[in-house]
Amino acid sequence: MHTAFTPSAVQANLNRIYDQGFASDFHEEFFSHSGFSNFGYWTPGLSQPAEAAEALVLELLKPVQPISGPILDVACGQGGTTRTLCKFVPASDILAINISTKQLAAAERNAPGCQFRAMSATALDLPDQSQAGILCVEAVFHFETRRRFLKEALRVLKPGGWLALSDVRFKFPPPARIIPPANHFHHLREYAQIYTDAGFEPAVIRSVLKPTWKGCRNALRAYALKRLKRQPSPQTFKEWSMNELRCQLYDAVFSDYLLVNVRKPLA
Repeated sequence: MHTAFTPSAVQANLNRIYDQGFASDFHEEFFSHSGFSNFGYWTPGLSQPAEAAEALVLELLKPVQPISGPILDVACGQGGTTRTLCKFVPASDILAINISTKQLAAAERNAPGCQFRAMSATALDLPDQSQAGILCVEAVFHFETRRRFLKEALRVLKPGGWLALSDVRFKFPPPARIIPPANHFHHLREYAQIYTDAGFEPAVIRSVLKPTWKGCRNALRAYALKRLKRQPSPQTFKEWSMNELRCQLYDAVFSDYLLVNVRKPLA
């Protein structure tokens, strides 16, 4: 793993937030120590967060099958998404990147055989036309900025290559310390335009707030209450309270959850 990368102030703040959250016992038990951290795609019959989290990745990848490498996993987190990509291509065909060295270390354990590098999504240290596909789950709204990432993605993709990502739109601009103001779009048509502006073919965008965040919210509430009942204590009451506050906050600020599939033109 190469780590010659210095995060910006915003990136360093994100690392503090996510490194602490991902390492918590609450988070790790919720996701069954699977390496996943996304909201999931909650379809009938799914009851486990790790299963729903993998289902989200598989749902994103449906439109781009059959899949061949090399594939770039952007903002790979702790490697659950990276490991899922191994269902489609050899591990040696997967490069996963992140701005957090702590998350990369966990990802290496969860997805052995894949390549891992500390790298910014908006300054990809990769050759032109080197990737067959790019996957990015629940992270692009943090990038400085989405537009810069899309230009980099277009550059490193081979002609006809695909980009699959999940994204969140907000009802109003979130704090700039975690989400750059330039990443806020009032209307979906403005959001869709950034893909064609970058040079991609028109994007296929699906609105899936109910089976993603709302499904995760219900699971989080049930899990937090279960922990509180199992071991009543000031700590578990604090966890329950913080989880409920977070659920209410996300309900208040989330406008939509999007699954996006787009391709680089052949010509």
